[in-house]
Formats: sequence, structure tokens, C-alpha cells
Amino acid sequence: MRFKIGLIVISVFVVLSCDRATRQSTDVYIKGRVVNPKNNYIAFSRNPLRTDVDTISFISKNVVEGTLKNVREALYAFYLDAEMQMFYLKPGDSLLFHINTDEFDESLSFSGDSGFENNLLNEMFLINEKETEYFFKKIDSIQLGDFLKKLDSFLKIKQEQISKNTEKIEQTTEKFRKILSLKINATQYRLKEEYYARHRKEEYPKGFFDYRDVFQHSIADINIMDLLAAADVYIANKLQSLDCSDEEYENKLIESLESNIADQKLRDVFLTYNCNYFIKREKISDTLHPQIRIYFSKIQDRRNKNILKRIIKKVGNFKEDSIFPSIELMDINNHFVLTDTVLANKKVLLSFWQKDGLRYFKNNLKKLKKLHQKYPNMVLLMINLDKEKNDWKREMEEYKLGYIKFYRLARAKDIERIRPFHPAQVYLVDGKIIKETFVNIYDSDFEAIVDVFVQN
Repeated sequence: MRFKIGLIVISVFVVLSCDRATRQSTDVYIKGRVVNPKNNYIAFSRNPLRTDVDTISFISKNVVEGTLKNVREALYAFYLDAEMQMFYLKPGDSLLFHINTDEFDESLSFSGDSGFENNLLNEMFLINEKETEYFFKKIDSIQLGDFLKKLDSFLKIKQEQISKNTEKIEQTTEKFRKILSLKINATQYRLKEEYYARHRKEEYPKGFFDYRDVFQHSIADINIMDLLAAADVYIANKLQSLDCSDEEYENKLIESLESNIADQKLRDVFLTYNCNYFIKREKISDTLHPQIRIYFSKIQDRRNKNILKRIIKKVGNFKEDSIFPSIELMDINNHFVLTDTVLANKKVLLSFWQKDGLRYFKNNLKKLKKLHQKYPNMVLLMINLDKEKNDWKREMEEYKLGYIKFYRLARAKDIERIRPFHPAQVYLVDGKIIKETFVNIYDSDFEAIVDVFVQN
């Protein structure tokens, strides 16, 4: 056994050493073993808005291998199937990982350069996950004193893990130590904001809100999800204390972000998120809309503006009471057909799916099955958005989907043209005329919308 382990260590050393000799100093070599993969690639992004996605492909059924170019020291969002986790990367790293998609976070482990840092961050993530789960079951009823005591107990668990690794942590970079500090504390920032949102009348002890000072400074890394969540609730709490009309809300929101979030990149994320929501809510189809111009004057990152421009264009292409675009499709027998034909003279609920979003697909099917039972005369049409062909006949047999008409796009370039903003969003089309766009099937008023659509 010792001999086999030695061979593994030597082989890993050789792989990392040979690779390091052939790549640029800003590149990162990544190799991973993935158990139960459901896609043929993994994706990375250093921006929560996914404006700069890189992909690495599988070289065999369970092994993914490749190089990320021009890497900065940062947290990178790692996307595999419908799941996401964070990888810490530095220029010149060679990183190995192992993951089982059925157990995802719990199965994730690292070795190679920054293996220690990533394993430690994942340990913090798992503790934070338990902490969040515990409090969200009790946060409405738990007394303030008990809330603070339990926060302290979770913090001690994290500090104990840190104390076991003090010497190794001291050998890491200054930026990593800042990221680790945020990873340890950001969950508690969020929980305090969530608690305050539900218990505004409490008398809070001195120092309870001291953590808010972190938002008045530059942030070590904005790819810390609990920090984003904490900032989101923080701004919501600030707005809650203001008395403003619906017309004033957007500008009050922008003012609150500018006065309470100092980090430009973090502020850009929230400005973009909220502008995006405003576009979809108000069905904005013109970049010259006065409120859009205000948002664009505040957003600094050009890539974020480009995302928003594409969203506005898509909203314009799918305006309510306009004709659905003519797009070429293929049925499960690879016969070509136009959307003009499949939508003509029918009331259609048009939804979408992808192989790397099977979790959404399965959840959506439950909802669609109920809709079919309630509205048997409404046609359920589902378009696949994958570039590669899928075995739809097998899928239909497995899930008993005879009540859904399946198609795929004949041309890959139409994927982004027709793709909704979220897997749960659908179009309602009456005889080629769009009646509802980007409606979420899980919205509380969704069935009321369908009722009106079917009866008219």
C-alpha cells in the first residue's frame, strides 16, 4: 500500500512539474476526477454575473483536464451541471480535485498548488451551510440572547479549525487570508441582517452592527456568496427604513448603494442585478429609457452594460402582442419545422430545458404535468437548448412525457436568441402571438395568468 501511494504522489508530481514547464506564468492547470458527471465540461467565472466564463472539457468519461488563461489571484465560481462551488486560484497554480456530483460539496477535495487553501475554504463552507440551515429554521422565533450565543458557538467551531492550521495559514498570501476572514464571518453578517429584518423593534447591544463597516471599504473578493447575500439584505433593510413611493424606489435604491457600498465592483454587481430586474419587471425594450440611462451612468463595468443591452434587446424581440420570431426547429425524428407551423392556431405554453440543468427540468416537469391535467387543450411545447443532440425518445419514455411536444433548435446561433433568463421561465403564445413573456411557472399568480390566457 505504501508503494502504491508513493507511485501516486510521484505521478502527480510529474504531471504538475511537466505542465508547469510548458504554460505561461499567469495560467492555471486544472485536472479533476468527476464521479457521475452529467455534462461534458465544467465552467469557471471570476464574476458573479458570469461575464467572463471559461470552460474545460472532459478528456475521458470521468476526467476533466485543461488550462485557464490569464488567471488572477481570486475566487472563481466553478459550475458543474446545476451546481456551483468556489475555487481559489493563483497565477501559475496546478490544482487537482475530486468530486462526486451526487454528494457535491461534501465530496469535494483538492491537492496540488493551493490544495490546502481550497480544502480549508470548503471546510468553512460546510460549517457555514450548517449554520445557515440551523438559523433559518429558528430565526423568526429565537430570542436575541439565544441568537447571539448560538452565533458565538458556530464562530468558535470555525476558529478551532483555523487554530489547527495556523502555521500553514501564515504561509499563504495576504489576499487569501483576507478571503478566509470574509469566508468565516460573512455568513454571520448575513444572519444578523436577516435577524434585524424580522425583529426591528429589538434593542440591539452596542457593537451589533459593527460588521457593516466592512461595506465601507474595498472587498478582498466579491465572489463570496454569503457576503453578497449580506449586502443584499443590508441594502433592503436600509430601504425599508425609507418612506418612498414606487416611482422613487429605483433612484432611492441607487442612492443607497452609492452611500453604503464603497467597493465599486460589488456596487456594480448590485446595480446590474437591480437594473436587470427593473428591465424584466417593466418589460423595458429601449436603452434610452430614462431609468436605464441613470443605471448605465452608475455602472462602471462595460461587460455588465453589454449584458443588460442584450437583455433589453431580447425583451424587445419578445414583446407582448407581437408575432413570435420564425425559428427553425427539429423534432425528435430530425424533421425540420418552423415555429410558425407548430404555434399556428394553438394556445401554447413554450418552455425550455438543457442537459446540464436536469434538476430544473425534473422539477419543471412536475409543474407541467399538473398544468396538462388542468388545461388538456393547451399545447405544452418544450425546446432543448443544447448544441449536441440528446436522446429525447429515451427521456420521454423514462419520464412518460407523451403530453409534451419536444423540439430542438436547428441552428445553434438561435440558442441565445430564444433562451429565457431562467430555466423556470416560459412564454405563453396564442396562434403565433406572444401573450406573456418570461413568466416564472413558480410565481404565486402563475396559474391565474394561465387561466386568463386559456379562457380568452
